[in-house]
Amino acid sequence: MKNYKVKAVAYSLGLAVFLTLFCLMLNRHENDFMSLILLFALAFVVSMIMLWNNKPLIHTFLKGHDDWLTPADRLICGILIIITYLSARYVWSNYQEDRSVNIIAIILGLCAAFGYRTTYLNHAPDDIEQYEEDRKRDAEVNSYVTVAECKDVESARIIKSLLESNGIEASTYGESSPEFLGNVPVRVIVRRKDQEAAERIINE
Repeated sequence: MKNYKVKAVAYSLGLAVFLTLFCLMLNRHENDFMSLILLFALAFVVSMIMLWNNKPLIHTFLKGHDDWLTPADRLICGILIIITYLSARYVWSNYQEDRSVNIIAIILGLCAAFGYRTTYLNHAPDDIEQYEEDRKRDAEVNSYVTVAECKDVESARIIKSLLESNGIEASTYGESSPEFLGNVPVRVIVRRKDQEAAERIINE
């Protein structure tokens, strides 16, 4: 858990720096140093709200996938991210304007960050490490392996039909290989979990 907390702080600092630099690149007016500090602080706080003790989100940063999110969750998260960004940018660009409006914008940004966190965790697995192990195991089981190589398409299709008649999902690979590659064998492939049964049927 300590490792995840360190990563949450590190990612939050990185996101705050990125947002601050991004806003500076889009800057069309002068801002004093305090406005930049406020922008950085707000970006850091909302990032910490999203990331602190949120192992699934940190896992997404590390692994690059979050397939437990529904399409509705993804849409909501995207909208909340935009609201959070616009709130931070409004506070920064209107630092010396109406303070009451700025406070409302800050509260809106914080609420959007909390809403993003809640939505992201809505369907997230309770044990992300176990989820990742199960995912890798399922990917391994469902990966495809070659059980036969044939010199012609017809032979490959016969083996494919034989396997399918025995309840094994099979496919052929290489039927439409370009002529300049020469005589490329046509492979019959099945899921790894069916490999042993498929080889037994073929060898009978």
